[in-house]
Amino acid sequence: MMYTQEIWFSGIILAFIGFLIPFLHFIRCFIAYNKDFIPSNTVFNPPLTILLPVKNEEIVIKEKINELLKMNYPLEKISLIILDSQSIDNTIQIADNFLKSADKAINYQIISVEKPGKSFAINHALDLIETDFFVMMDAEAILYPDSLQKITRWFNDESIGAVCGKFSPEYDDLDYNYRKNFNIIRLGESTISSTPIFEGSICAFRMSSLQGEKINPNVNSDDSQLSLISIRNGFRSIMDKELLFLEPPPERKDRRKRQLRRSQGLIRTLFINRKMIFTSNIKSIYFNAFFFHIIMPWIFLISILCLFCSTLFSIFDYGLFSLNIYNLSFLFFMAMCVSSFFRNFLFGISILMEAQLLLLFGIKLNIWETNTNLRQKSSDFRKKS
Repeated sequence: MMYTQEIWFSGIILAFIGFLIPFLHFIRCFIAYNKDFIPSNTVFNPPLTILLPVKNEEIVIKEKINELLKMNYPLEKISLIILDSQSIDNTIQIADNFLKSADKAINYQIISVEKPGKSFAINHALDLIETDFFVMMDAEAILYPDSLQKITRWFNDESIGAVCGKFSPEYDDLDYNYRKNFNIIRLGESTISSTPIFEGSICAFRMSSLQGEKINPNVNSDDSQLSLISIRNGFRSIMDKELLFLEPPPERKDRRKRQLRRSQGLIRTLFINRKMIFTSNIKSIYFNAFFFHIIMPWIFLISILCLFCSTLFSIFDYGLFSLNIYNLSFLFFMAMCVSSFFRNFLFGISILMEAQLLLLFGIKLNIWETNTNLRQKSSDFRKKS
């Protein structure tokens, strides 16, 4: 059949392009990742504001506050702002009662935000911060006692405007391999210059790096939005390889939903800031993030369709059992699907495509929903440790 060879060749070329660009970036980051990139050992304990956004967190709020009170950081230098985003449970009452009765006193305030969404809450809090630095964290994230000490030491370097922690996945986490490679890329980018993609479970920012800018309240991915603001204003945004945190992995049934929300927020953030491909001081890093999350999924989809069509046409021309390059290429692709790495890769690609398709149909996933199962797992883990 006409054009079989052309369709097959197009599929191979697209697959090569789709794979080569992220692969070269990964190699670059892997090389940088193995270089020493640590802050000075000088202790830096500036006055600090902690932002703790919450919504229906009654399961974990007491343990989370207790975690903060046990931090190796001068409590008199900490101001805690609990941002409640329309909780309908007893989160606020539990938090207030616990803080009032705690053995260690800490300066705190509880703010109720009228509009739903974490990004609305963060924007509201930015006007309340009086310290030069602030730390943002998630209620379900499990931190170590030295977390605040580790994250603030970086700000001895005036060029650094934002720092985030590194997720330490368990081996039985379904996303273990993805998370491992994610960390290598983010840490490599940090060593090279800056990483545009942040971990919101614990991250810190220099207020002067934001220069009064706010995040888009209609888009989640508030951590990466703040990171990009810092980069645009000439500061570095980095991940600290020693600043570890834990999060319970979601149940299999919740996995896709959670990743869809996160991916869509990141896709929207990258697209809104697409001019940074040409104007920022991290052009190549930003291009790779943009390419991987927005362009590459469609390149691979078209590539797979080309290989499938060329195989189908060759069957019509030469028969089902003929051995030719078209049939063998598709059989090779099917054989790769046996690999857990490749299956996880296809799962990730499908997440990125679905997130974009939902956007095209006007379905936005920026409204904050609390996963009760994850909160319970986080609470149980804290009690065991």
